[in-house]
Amino acid sequence: MATIQVILAGQLRTTIHDTFDYPLVLQFNDKKNYDEAEWVIPSYPRHIPAHRLSEIRVQEGNVTVLVDGPEGFRHGPFPFTWVRSYYPRGHHCAFVQVDPGSYTKMAGIALTTHDGTLILETLPIAKDTPDAVAEPQAPIAPAPVEPPATDDGPSSEMQE
Repeated sequence: MATIQVILAGQLRTTIHDTFDYPLVLQFNDKKNYDEAEWVIPSYPRHIPAHRLSEIRVQEGNVTVLVDGPEGFRHGPFPFTWVRSYYPRGHHCAFVQVDPGSYTKMAGIALTTHDGTLILETLPIAKDTPDAVAEPQAPIAPAPVEPPATDDGPSSEMQE
């Protein structure tokens, strides 16, 4: 059995749920609009409006998500360890597989709807290469600070 953590947008608390080895479902209606879609999660007491979900994290086991709806909107199953809403920027959500040994290596699917069309894109895999974290060619030094100008004119201080 798989266990997931559900985090809703604007909520300070999270909830843990057993999926009973069923997939999660992102259900679209006839309007084919993400803002009207709902998440169907086994053992969750009600459907979650898609725009209210912040993220789902797999705590234990293997979980998949199905995208369901009118013709052209049925895809999956997609395995994931993390579902993130509005990630990456410009997308409605992503089904991400994070490498358990590294939080920088990930792959998955990004989902967007536009004018009644479902768009699925492959997420790029982050690479742990020396080029990705290379040092700049020249050290970055702060701009030189010039000392304040001195005024050689009369002074209000008394000279002894």
